[in-house]
Amino acid sequence: MSYTYLILGDGNFSFSLSLLKILSSNFKLVATSLEAQSNVLKRKQAGDNLSKLIQFENAHVLHEVDCTKLSNYEVLKEISPTYDRVIFNFPHIGGKSKIQCNRILLKDFFVSLVESQLLSDAGEVHLTLCHGQGGTPGEDSQRGYENSWKAVEMAAEGGFVLDRIEPFNTTDYPEYTQTGYRGHSDKGFSVERSLCHVFRKPRPNVPSLHPTCYAHDISFWSNSGIDGDRFRNLVHKVIGACLKQTVNEFCVKNIELIEEYRLPNAAIDSNSEESEGNSKIEKLGVHMTEQSEASIGSGIETGTRLEGVTCSEASGGCVATKVSYCFRIWYQCRWASLSRTLAGHLQQLVRTEVSRQQDWELR
Repeated sequence: MSYTYLILGDGNFSFSLSLLKILSSNFKLVATSLEAQSNVLKRKQAGDNLSKLIQFENAHVLHEVDCTKLSNYEVLKEISPTYDRVIFNFPHIGGKSKIQCNRILLKDFFVSLVESQLLSDAGEVHLTLCHGQGGTPGEDSQRGYENSWKAVEMAAEGGFVLDRIEPFNTTDYPEYTQTGYRGHSDKGFSVERSLCHVFRKPRPNVPSLHPTCYAHDISFWSNSGIDGDRFRNLVHKVIGACLKQTVNEFCVKNIELIEEYRLPNAAIDSNSEESEGNSKIEKLGVHMTEQSEASIGSGIETGTRLEGVTCSEASGGCVATKVSYCFRIWYQCRWASLSRTLAGHLQQLVRTEVSRQQDWELR
């Protein structure tokens, strides 16, 4: 079996040369650079590395290849219709404090890769990042997720999932010398504790590592209390229709009741029908928080009118004609790629369906 490798953004072609020397003879490798050949040759050792590379019959060298526009390069398809390994080591947009720009770089790369159809069905994407940049729970880093490149989330925008994470050991590639620190052509950078994030296309019944998870809130008034079964079934019905699958429950990690607007003297009796509904919610795995159990709106003066609540002296206080509920839906799928865009789309479909219920009114 012959393996095909596509190396992207090799600044001085030292990684490609090192990989060539450790591969068996049954392979094909395409090494690329973003810069023109004239600029590449200005880097230390780049000329020698290129001279050695072209001596391999199964190696090809291409310059000025933008990883965010892979569909533009027909030559890649001419060399090989698809590739088994696409390798992108230490990408960086250049400059300092550009986390958002580097996230966009990753997202555009993954989207470009899927649009180009260069990766084989069983192929892998090897993305190597400096320690802490990936933002996965497996990294021992103090920088935090919001200060990372959010690699898994960016990959999901292209339909990829994380398969595994491996240490990047420079000792495995003796010829490799990193270059291009923040855009400086010959300046190196520390690769200590760097990690290789291996992504792939989703496969049936094969869970991914550290799947993306997004939380979306929805608030609405109800004239008839809340039925946990009804709301949960509505959510799953909408998602199932959108994704056209029967296992849509795997795309909802949890449904949580986080707020309930109710006056103290409008509290539901423990023997009432609505109280039984709340018990159903807890049994369904929808958790009421302390905030949702606490009464909200105490101290409202008699004669005041709020949406869904009327206070008057004649009624002897406040009577809740409507109750407002706020649910938090956690979207997550271990068997498929779930992007922020798709999660937002699913939430909008849920909102639309809630708005169609005669006794529910979106806030």
